Amino acid sequence: MIEKVIGYFRGSLRIRISGFSPERFLNACMHRNIYIWNIQPVQDFYEMNISISDFRMLKPILKKTGVRAVIIKRYGFPFFLFQHRKRKVLFGGAVCAAGFIYLMSLFIWEIDITGNRRYTDEALEEFLADYKIRPGILISSVDCTDIATLLRKSHDRIIWVSVSVDGSTLNVRVRENEDSGDEGTDYAVMQQDGNDLVAERSGIIESMIVRKGIPLVKKGDTVEKGQILVSGAVPVVGDDGETIGYQYQKADADIRARTILEYEDTENVQYPEKVYYDFQQAEPYLQIGNLYLNSGKSDKISDQAEIYTLEKNFSLGEHFSIPVRIGSRIGRYYYIEQKKHTGKGLQKILSMNYQHFTETLGKKRVEIISNDVKIYTGRVCARAFGQLTVITDIAVPQPISIMEDNTDGDD
Repeated sequence: MIEKVIGYFRGSLRIRISGFSPERFLNACMHRNIYIWNIQPVQDFYEMNISISDFRMLKPILKKTGVRAVIIKRYGFPFFLFQHRKRKVLFGGAVCAAGFIYLMSLFIWEIDITGNRRYTDEALEEFLADYKIRPGILISSVDCTDIATLLRKSHDRIIWVSVSVDGSTLNVRVRENEDSGDEGTDYAVMQQDGNDLVAERSGIIESMIVRKGIPLVKKGDTVEKGQILVSGAVPVVGDDGETIGYQYQKADADIRARTILEYEDTENVQYPEKVYYDFQQAEPYLQIGNLYLNSGKSDKISDQAEIYTLEKNFSLGEHFSIPVRIGSRIGRYYYIEQKKHTGKGLQKILSMNYQHFTETLGKKRVEIISNDVKIYTGRVCARAFGQLTVITDIAVPQPISIMEDNTDGDD
């Protein structure tokens, strides 16, 4: 591929040789390291390709071998320039286009965010915009390390960030903490000295693997919600066997317990359903950078309409986007009609919801031992409720309990 590009810019010729001894001509070219390719015999002569620089070296060879050479075709950029030498506007436009592309390549025109679930693209883009990280900034002003650190420190759920620049695209890859802990607990403000592990719910301990900390319960024990399972306060024992203090660390353990989960789900007999009209309203638009041009029709679209967008981004290659977008905002109108579920339909919906609930538990390493969930159908709504006996992880961290120092007690 690179050889073809270089050959195009150097230029080449298709020549036809004829005479008494074309074999002597070919041998002489080989002897003088003149590169000839695509040789084809045609009746009483030969046709071949040769570069412009090598063609200029043929005169003594042609004279010595008595062979005549005729140019039958010209290839490459030098001949293109010569053919269009009077078209100054064309070359001026090409130079301007090349300058424009180079200028656009100095800026970030797109921010691509992936891996986020809890935080939407719009929320993260607005957060970055507050720190002047938005489409249109110079690539030279982008510090990927600072952006990654900023996102991690400002969003508790983000545990890993990778930021890179590909062409004119700023790629932001994030990974969120998917643990479903109590959102009201801010583990970031825990004491840096350590933490305890407590029971998230009541149950009977089925298994324990303690890596750090002092276990306060054992397999088979019944524990209550909030009870300390593993303490991060490790006693320091003196030479006399007495506790002289405590060393605090982050307790770490896998503790699974048999416990009860309550389940409840309700579905109304009546439900609203969208019925769509046959017509739609479309509004084309053009966006160049931060300039947005449209006809203003979308402002007249009713509230009872679903709006979706079809958009095309212009780019040169895979990673070089330019700040030009065309698209159309389409409003699909509907009205609300009240309908009723049948008894079997309600049971099917509640059964599917319960199946989805159990599949979610399975992804969280929750083992279902037994269930007692039943469905009851009434005139107004249907209800599924009951209990599930499961084996699940119950240990969650909490700020460490500081132990009292009793080393100064009475003799």
